[in-house]
Amino acid sequence: MTSEPKRSSYLVTEASPAEMAQQWRDVEARIERGLGRRRWLPLSLALAGGAAAIVVLAWSYRAAPERAWTSQGEPMPVALADGSRLELRPGSQVSLLGERKDEVRLGVLRGGARFEVRPDPGRRFQVTAAGVDVVVTGTAFSVELESGQGAPRVSVERGEVEVHPRGETSLLARLHADESWPTRPAPSVAPAAPSVPAATPPVETRPAPAGPASPLVATPASAPAGRRPAPTDPRLLLEEANTARRIGDVERAAALLETLRVRHPRDPRAALATFELGRLRM
Repeated sequence: MTSEPKRSSYLVTEASPAEMAQQWRDVEARIERGLGRRRWLPLSLALAGGAAAIVVLAWSYRAAPERAWTSQGEPMPVALADGSRLELRPGSQVSLLGERKDEVRLGVLRGGARFEVRPDPGRRFQVTAAGVDVVVTGTAFSVELESGQGAPRVSVERGEVEVHPRGETSLLARLHADESWPTRPAPSVAPAAPSVPAATPPVETRPAPAGPASPLVATPASAPAGRRPAPTDPRLLLEEANTARRIGDVERAAALLETLRVRHPRDPRAALATFELGRLRM
């Protein structure tokens, strides 16, 4: 018969100092791990909140998708959320590029439109057309593309607008009421035909006495009868137009700029060609 173990064998004796120190080190390590997780919790929450804010901002910015209006054979009125209105000319197309509380951006893709902008100093209202930006705060004006999709023309009824190259801050023109850009040249008036004097009796003339020969007077050379055809590349058209303008051949410079404007209306140089053509005609 086996003897039953003593109850004292089930009792744990007091731990040694080394064992106690090891237990405390284990406890401190567990506490540090718990504090580390708590320390990273606010940062994790902040990052999650920032990501959520970015998603909300991106969603709110995309909440107003790009829209476009196309008119057919008659004018088409359109009302915007900020209280402004526009009326498309027949056969025109205008797109809404962006609409926020502090900015409204529209683009004239074809034809033209009249804009009635509600005054708001805290909001930027911009219309883009063929390489130029028209910026206003509150006014009535029109933007049209000549020949449907050609160079832009801006006309102001009241207020003030600024015309900039697209995406730039440099100023092309500042227009007020009853002003347009580009400026059209004044129509040329043919000189009146000289009146025919009444018949007078012939007067006897005598040859002038011989004297020293008069000095020769230099006269400008006549323009060549034929010109070489204009190039087809828009860059070469602009370069040759600038060369012709520098040497004084204004007629050829204007013809080259007009060719660039008509044949390449979507090229970025078309707006500059229109501007230079207006200066030549002035």
